[in-house]
Amino acid sequence: NYQLENFSFNQIYQLNKNTLILQAAGSSFYVFKGIAINNVTKQITYKMLTKSKESVNKFAINKKEDKVNTIAAQSVQIYKINDHVQHIKEIILGEHINNTFYNSDDDLIINAKKNYLFRAEKLVPCKELSRFDNRIITDHYILNKSTELFNIEGDSIYLLNQNNFFNLTAA
Repeated sequence: NYQLENFSFNQIYQLNKNTLILQAAGSSFYVFKGIAINNVTKQITYKMLTKSKESVNKFAINKKEDKVNTIAAQSVQIYKINDHVQHIKEIILGEHINNTFYNSDDDLIINAKKNYLFRAEKLVPCKELSRFDNRIITDHYILNKSTELFNIEGDSIYLLNQNNFFNLTAA
């Protein structure tokens, strides 16, 4: 029962179709489907609750909102979000993983010692992000189809626009 867990949720993500994902570092993540607000009783209800089997530290969701991935120490777990949460893939990297996110093309990016691109079931070094190898990509935001924002180690901000990088830190 998620209400009996002894932690605070630190990641909350709202998906399409009245779906919400909640997670606390080091715990399972929860997918609430069919969320509705009852204005009379002032309560939030849901039709279905699914709990992941594994404890995770952080999750990322793709643009289509049909996949969620989680980070373990040296691997990434990918889940399909449909009627239930279904584990579909494990990517074992063999090195510490700092972060994962999906780029504007909806490809999975794995930020570790190097940056990797997972596309068409293949893991390859991400040439586009090689400038950030050996650095932690703390946050990533997709602003539109051709523009992405990168927070590097909490002290540098870069803008990627139509395959060109701009350092916004000194701007």
